[in-house]
Amino acid sequence: MDMEIRKDEAEAAMAGVFGGPSITQPLPGAYLTPGFLIEARAREAAAWRLEIYTGPTLIHSYNQARGPFSYQVPSNLIAPGTKFYFRIDYAEWQTRSAWAWSGDKVMGLEKPIIHPPSQVSTDKPLVFGRGYPGATIKLYEAGYGGVVHGSGVVDNNGEWRVQVTEKLRSGQFPMTANQTLNDAVSDWAQTATFVVRP
Repeated sequence: MDMEIRKDEAEAAMAGVFGGPSITQPLPGAYLTPGFLIEARAREAAAWRLEIYTGPTLIHSYNQARGPFSYQVPSNLIAPGTKFYFRIDYAEWQTRSAWAWSGDKVMGLEKPIIHPPSQVSTDKPLVFGRGYPGATIKLYEAGYGGVVHGSGVVDNNGEWRVQVTEKLRSGQFPMTANQTLNDAVSDWAQTATFVVRP
């Protein structure tokens, strides 16, 4: 990608174009998840152009009329774990600006959601929630991540059902989970606490 950037900068300088826009979202180093937002600013931009790449391959483009640039990337465009980058330019008085580049990015995973029961009468309940289609869900006791209490795969509708296989202790049980796909690992789910009365 560095070679491509230098080439475009050289071409821009030869053409006498003005500087590229400022990318305001995502911020450098931000953890990106499917459906992230891209925003940019520039002086008197009449027409915007966004291009998203995986390696040398253009996978998506988007054009917007004048005003501040804002675009929510389709959540199913880039799979978690995929390396990608994007670039943005704009037109002013029929002349295009230099490109602004995102730098190399890797798509992450959002944390899953647990829908806990209020009370269960077994130490191996069925637990429900939402996640990224195709991702593997693993259930843990919050604060004690050494034991996987159950695992399963998120269906195509983003729903998951996991049967607990390792017994839960009686009383108040704080459950958390994460999800993995293509070497991407999510943050921990918000803790869901429920009562276990086997």
